[in-house]
Amino acid sequence: MKGLLKKDLLHLKVQFLPVYAYSVFMLIMIVAATLSTGVLKVNFLSNLSIIPSAIAVLMFMDDIRTGSIKTMLCMPVSIKDHVSEKYLFSLINALGSGAVFLVVMLVCVLIRGIDTADVLSGTMLITGTVLIYPMLVLPFVYGLGLRSARKVVMFSLLGLFFMWITSIVTMKVIIDLTLTKAAVMFAVILALFALSFAVSLKVCENKDIE
Repeated sequence: MKGLLKKDLLHLKVQFLPVYAYSVFMLIMIVAATLSTGVLKVNFLSNLSIIPSAIAVLMFMDDIRTGSIKTMLCMPVSIKDHVSEKYLFSLINALGSGAVFLVVMLVCVLIRGIDTADVLSGTMLITGTVLIYPMLVLPFVYGLGLRSARKVVMFSLLGLFFMWITSIVTMKVIIDLTLTKAAVMFAVILALFALSFAVSLKVCENKDIE
């Protein structure tokens, strides 16, 4: 599994890093808005997390496109190793996204004196939302197999776009999100992510991924 993770991290650096340009742009916009108003705009955060949330699934699809997943399964790597690595990568991706946001916003705290609780709430919100898409899609991808995976991901990407639009409205409704509410939401998402991982492992038992 360690080798698979190294492969994905290298692949991310070489192939998918430019995809994060939109997230970087949105982070700059959030920083500018925060420094000008002195308040963290929670309803902007969904724009920041939409690209990172799709990365793990897009990399899975690239494994299918290049045929590398079939090559890996011919090596001493089990399908459970592949499942475990994709979920671990998703978790690292989410934690990394949250960490970058936290570091940047802590600078804003020093410069503008914004509420630290808002920054921590935003960090948990971003980290959690990045996990939602892979935890919903990966069990279906592994359960239905490679032949149906492309269709599943295509429709799920449309669903992700719908979730992004509705989340903008939702964020405006819960703009008074407190640190306690954010912590509860994050804990629930982590529990559901663990459940999704267990389901993906279960559907792969005695099943040919093809």
